[in-house]
Amino acid sequence: MALAFACLSVAARAHAEQFEIGPRFAFSVPTGRSGIGADLGFNAGARATFMSGPTVGFCADLGYHRWPGSPYANAALDAFFSGVSGAAITGSKLTLSAFEATGSVKVVPPVKGPVSPWIRIGAGLYRVNTNLRVPKDQLEAAGWQVQNESSNGASYEFGYVGGAGLGFKSGGRIRSGLDTSYHYLVRKDDSGAHLTVFTIGVYLLL
Repeated sequence: MALAFACLSVAARAHAEQFEIGPRFAFSVPTGRSGIGADLGFNAGARATFMSGPTVGFCADLGYHRWPGSPYANAALDAFFSGVSGAAITGSKLTLSAFEATGSVKVVPPVKGPVSPWIRIGAGLYRVNTNLRVPKDQLEAAGWQVQNESSNGASYEFGYVGGAGLGFKSGGRIRSGLDTSYHYLVRKDDSGAHLTVFTIGVYLLL
């Protein structure tokens, strides 16, 4: 009897604890002052979720964000190079990207039905990269010596992340869901603005 009770207890605990992992894909939208220099981009990554019970769990995310420079930012670069070179320069291109490694606590309200809402909040590290590609031929024609057509600058930033979503229950092994997240990087850029990003997309759980 004691052995049977122990087996039932282990089975119940294993059912309560759940580990899931899967990919996620989203649109990544710079917000606030970040939206002045960067346009709509994308976010792709993977999320591992460990639910210690039916309502509380922990998420670990690895992801990649990429944003093209906005027309305003590219035009401002063209104007700068035109001013310093004394010639009309066009075709400057700015690209921003970030690698994300974050952890968060996930809370799932105890609701019944095919759709399960959830929220999460956490923090982590971001490696932010800025890539600038200049029109080398135009600058050299204006008398400048350009060694590299493309230059990169990278920094590691601490940031917070919060999100909410919907999980869709199904009878199969693979489940899907809707994910929205907001990323806030603590350090300010040269203009005094924080990098803030909103993402909306889908995820799969295996």
